[in-house]
Amino acid sequence: MRALFSKGEYMTEVMDCNDRIKEIRADKKLKHADISEITGYSPNTVKKWLTAKDSKHYQVAPVQALKLMEQWLSEGAKPIFQMSTEPSLPSALAEVWALTNHKGGSGKTTSVINFALMLSKQNSEIDPTRKNNVLIVDADFQQNATKSLVPFPNDIKLSISDLLRLNDSGKTYSYKKSDVKYDVLGVDLLAATNTMSSDIAGIEPHDLVFALKEILEWFKPHYDYILIDGLPSKGSWYVSVIAAADKVVIPFKPNKFDVWGVSDVFEHVKKLRIREINKKVRVAAVFCSDVARPYRILDKVILEEVQDRYPDVFCPTTIKNTVKVKEGCDAYPPQSVADYDPKHDVAEDYRQVLDFIKNAK
Repeated sequence: MRALFSKGEYMTEVMDCNDRIKEIRADKKLKHADISEITGYSPNTVKKWLTAKDSKHYQVAPVQALKLMEQWLSEGAKPIFQMSTEPSLPSALAEVWALTNHKGGSGKTTSVINFALMLSKQNSEIDPTRKNNVLIVDADFQQNATKSLVPFPNDIKLSISDLLRLNDSGKTYSYKKSDVKYDVLGVDLLAATNTMSSDIAGIEPHDLVFALKEILEWFKPHYDYILIDGLPSKGSWYVSVIAAADKVVIPFKPNKFDVWGVSDVFEHVKKLRIREINKKVRVAAVFCSDVARPYRILDKVILEEVQDRYPDVFCPTTIKNTVKVKEGCDAYPPQSVADYDPKHDVAEDYRQVLDFIKNAK
């Protein structure tokens, strides 16, 4: 039963507050953070109101929260703005790519750095008069992307740990370009630090799955692309990385362990869509990130197997094994191989794989 409120009135009909809040949320297409702004309760508490009643995490919403929601409706459902100290890009809302494979050494960090630097040199589709604004998010406990881009720990600015603590406390972040911009780099960085593992361990798994997705909402209006460097392990944070993405990109090397990792990512994407944690996420590309040429017999067999299994997203271009890629990433500031040695075969490999990902629907 629906109960309507006006200022100073009390509920005159018995109803389930949670159901009514869910109804308002669906009707007005509200996010957890939006409901948090209206009611003053933390996003984590709001999540518990919106879970299924048979869930162990379910929590009954207080009548006061519903009153505030109804009052917001009665006042015309005014738009909710996430405050920012800097303007967003006109019509920009970043496309988020997660490069992930729980098998270590599959080429995630190298690919993220190369793709991000290459995208930053391309003209924006939103505004062709400028280059793409690109943010790298280092979600890996090993911090390899951060160490490649910011070699001295004392130079690190804003980290994922800072934002995890902020989000878990129910507060919002006011975007500042200076928090993630490093003058020598062509891309911005949301860094990983030594405390990230312990900060993540302190968040309930059912909340952690949503954590990175919620954090990136603060950044999406300011970028054309956000690239997440995923972690080589499984768990709730691994799922959170996938849940935060629009496109999941899976690098692999031609061995059976990497191929098992590819299959696992597909399974998690399927579950996230079925459970409506992220109905938009999809695997956009599976590509071989490091292979000898000419192909060895076993390499060729594995590549054909992956192509047969995932024909719609298999990228036919493979990344050639060469020291040029490592030399570019190890330079400071790092360079994409397309800048470090633009005429090399591997530079063209990266360009073709990048185009494949961008054009994936």
